[in-house]
Amino acid sequence: VFSARMAQQVVLVLLAMVAGSAVSWDVGKKESCSLKNANPFAYMCMNVSTILIDPLPEEHMVCRSAMIPQQRSSTSPSWIETNTFLTVQCPEVRVNGRSTTTTIKCLMYAAISKVASCPTPSCTAQTFSNDPDCQRCHAGEQEYCSKCEYLPNALGSACLGSSQCTVGVSAGGWVTAAGFTTPFNGRKDAGSAFRVIAYCGGLGADLKKEGERKDSITENAWEELLPF
Repeated sequence: VFSARMAQQVVLVLLAMVAGSAVSWDVGKKESCSLKNANPFAYMCMNVSTILIDPLPEEHMVCRSAMIPQQRSSTSPSWIETNTFLTVQCPEVRVNGRSTTTTIKCLMYAAISKVASCPTPSCTAQTFSNDPDCQRCHAGEQEYCSKCEYLPNALGSACLGSSQCTVGVSAGGWVTAAGFTTPFNGRKDAGSAFRVIAYCGGLGADLKKEGERKDSITENAWEELLPF
């Protein structure tokens, strides 16, 4: 007779096998590129997988970056406030033989970063910064909050639903296409860049498909742990 206690012992053995296999199989295994960050604003994607498997265009994403202009002394006779703009443009796609303009559904990333390059499926923490300063700020370490700089909610939300979006930066703040400015939380280090990754879609099922894809990725991760 297969008693409840025997069943419990079998479960414990299976769990031990899974734990042991996970430890041994994870050695030397490359981590997936993740776009996950701590940005709390409403324009951020909620139902799109943050695991980057394919190149950005195949993931329906567009990335652009712009270097932050260096701070100059306003007392200099030749001082001129310079602005740098970037434009995110969603591509056109063919649907049933017709060209359809895709629009920005949400943003995957929109912040000042220490790295200007756009991510690839082989990205690492060194090639794609996951804003550690912002994570520390949200954890309560206030001294890092002046270094944490997300695109303001109003500017990011204004991009949603459009096929393209233009946002600029100066040495001291955000700049809209119309010239309105919003100051940064604090002075930015030399070499800092403003980077945006937009998720583009033209079909109503796009986000649903991404949600299903995210579930599939999670299931596959569990299957990798099984010792069979």
